[in-house]
Amino acid sequence: MLKISKLTLLSAGVALAMSVVPNVSAKDFYRMATLGPGTTPYMVSTTFATLVNKKLTDKEIQVNATGKGTQHAIEAAKGQLDLFVTANIVQRLMTSGKAMYSKVKTAPEMAKKLRLMFMYPAGMYHFVAYDKSGIRSIKDIKGKKVFIGPKGSAINNVVKAIIKGSSGLEAGKDYEAVELSFDAGGAAFQDQRVDVYVNITNPPSPVISQVALTNKVRLLDLGDVSENAAIKKLYANRPGRYLDKIPAGAYGKNQMNEQDVLTLGGYMGMATRDGMPAEDVYTMLKIFWDGLDEIKSTAPWLSAISLDKVFASANMPLHPGAVKFYQEKGLKIPAELMPKM
Repeated sequence: MLKISKLTLLSAGVALAMSVVPNVSAKDFYRMATLGPGTTPYMVSTTFATLVNKKLTDKEIQVNATGKGTQHAIEAAKGQLDLFVTANIVQRLMTSGKAMYSKVKTAPEMAKKLRLMFMYPAGMYHFVAYDKSGIRSIKDIKGKKVFIGPKGSAINNVVKAIIKGSSGLEAGKDYEAVELSFDAGGAAFQDQRVDVYVNITNPPSPVISQVALTNKVRLLDLGDVSENAAIKKLYANRPGRYLDKIPAGAYGKNQMNEQDVLTLGGYMGMATRDGMPAEDVYTMLKIFWDGLDEIKSTAPWLSAISLDKVFASANMPLHPGAVKFYQEKGLKIPAELMPKM
């Protein structure tokens, strides 16, 4: 006769009990990718994740601030990401299979799997130098080390175009283009290992503000662009791009500009994959927009983020969960942004 020990019976009982007791602590984890620290997309994304994670106990957004937006779009289309940063130009290039997507044959089809949540002003391109460097304009960066963003990123390409358009200087020929992640680029500027730091952000940028606490800095102006066809080409008839000015005193007494600084600005957005549950997208948007006003009092750069700009320069269909939220808010959704059912 087979003998069964008390320990065996006890182990079996515990195993059975564990198999029928629900896991009350189980969570749904969502993967978010954003640009590096110092950028407005990073701050918007982390604020979004913080608000959602604080309110929802059964879901959690995990943020990864590495890589570049052009690659994040591909990862989301493949189902490897749930939330990511987008821009009008990224979606256009992916849909047409041009530029960084020219060697990705499936890019146009993958673009059809992406859905928009909202757009927002990503801010203005800041070209920042230490005042002691003697750099007073973009033309003065000849022979200097300039951080221009991660290699292959949309921002990297725009920065090089702005420099060439406003000064005629070319990367690799007239100045050293330093291509690092955004957090590494910010650290390199703080350590004075690069001469000029370039980023797109709503002022005041925390990274630049930190430097300006103890150092005199100067933001570089585009100069007279009234007759500049190369600069005009970067924003005229380009959805999501515009000319704007950074206030001369945006970074306090250590900002040495005597006049407001003319530069290029742009919109970016938060997007998701088409397979994200509609109710989750709706709930996340509600939590974000309902909680945003309270945070604005302690984060001045958030003042530019508002519901009246969520469709600005958008060229990606909205996620059904976003459609539900904006319809409840009474917003008129452009017909071209409605997803095909």
